Amino acid sequence: MPTSVKSKIRKEAKRISRLDFRLSQENKRLIEQAAMINEQTVSDFVLSVTLPIARERVSHEHLTKLSSHDRDIFLALLDDESEPNEVLKQGFSEYQDYLKSRFETK
Repeated sequence: MPTSVKSKIRKEAKRISRLDFRLSQENKRLIEQAAMINEQTVSDFVLSVTLPIARERVSHEHLTKLSSHDRDIFLALLDDESEPNEVLKQGFSEYQDYLKSRFETK
């Protein structure tokens, strides 16, 4: 069996969830026509159009937004060359221990 067929079968096997919604006949026909033009199934067409938008929306939602004032404070702190205090050192040490325990090969 050619590799592309195998990968398509694996890809299809992973699709176990469904997303159902109602739309007008006109919109359905339009989507079907667009899928045909792209030589895709309706499902593949809808996924190829909606997933990039969904990923962008979720990614945008996770961005941290700072006011100009907060940005200036943040950048000033990054430029500050003072030594880390004991609390910061302890936190860094604990984080390193956490990483070691999490990614340690067993």
